[in-house]
Amino acid sequence: MRALPHAALAVLAAGICLAIVLVMGIDAISRASVTLSFSYAGIEEGLAPDGTWLDLSEFGSEENVRAALGTLGLEQVLDAQTVAKSLAVLPASQEAEEQPYFSASYILCLRLPLSCARIVPARRLLAALCDAYRDGMAARHAVTAQALTGALDRTKGMQGQRAQRYAELVCARAVRFLEMRNREAGTFMDAEGTAFSALLARARQLEEAAGGISLQALEELLEQLERLDGAYVRQTLLNRIVFSEGSGGEGHGCF
Repeated sequence: MRALPHAALAVLAAGICLAIVLVMGIDAISRASVTLSFSYAGIEEGLAPDGTWLDLSEFGSEENVRAALGTLGLEQVLDAQTVAKSLAVLPASQEAEEQPYFSASYILCLRLPLSCARIVPARRLLAALCDAYRDGMAARHAVTAQALTGALDRTKGMQGQRAQRYAELVCARAVRFLEMRNREAGTFMDAEGTAFSALLARARQLEEAAGGISLQALEELLEQLERLDGAYVRQTLLNRIVFSEGSGGEGHGCF
């Protein structure tokens, strides 16, 4: 009779251990965290690359969540609002919370409800969220040659010498811009093998052409410049946004 309580206690202890193991296993697939680090100038003042204020809430926005779910093919399976509410963005340094300047690194934490974690591991979803944020930030905050293309559009309402004079100003701006980019980017080339040095040579030819600048040729040049510059800025900006695992998030209020 005395063996029964001991056996019951043994069963109870085994059950508790099993429950702990199950909870730890569930928690491991439902929680993930990474460190987000920026290395471009201006981040310490809270600025995005284009000089606007950096809004870190963009990471947990429904737009970013939907983009991540779309890449995983889960946009019709998981609710974007539920995932967004499962995210936390915190300064990597606790001291930064009390300082008037922005931190250059942040802890991103994701803890999914079990209903979501059964569909996709938190680590995989967090990786997709990071990729979506990086791509979205490059698209939103990149400083590119788009302004030159927009300036050329104004010539469409002009005629004669006025249009030609304005085209000359746009071409001169393109030359200066390309000289700067050529020094900065070095041998950077896009997927088609176009380099800033090649476009610079063409821009100078247009600028020096006898009989005036061909608006069509200038428009084609600027279209190529916009594509090349967009590829360059996106690549350099992405290299300045780094996500690294192993941050843990302990001690940062990370769930």
